[in-house]
Amino acid sequence: MGGYYEYKFELDNWAVQEEFTPGGSCTITSGEFTNRLIMVDGDAVLDVVCWNSCDVCGASSIDDLAIDR
Repeated sequence: MGGYYEYKFELDNWAVQEEFTPGGSCTITSGEFTNRLIMVDGDAVLDVVCWNSCDVCGASSIDDLAIDR
């Protein structure tokens, strides 16, 4: 269904989550919460964005991302 959606990435059942400063180009602040914002208006291929950033990571899928171990 089309429209605006808020989301953020988290790890380990919310033990770690992204934290944004209000006013970012890819975020929206509602009350005390600042989340990512995306507009869905049809089928699309989404860019892979970096953790806690509005920047595109340059990967074509999450399988291409480097993981620190």
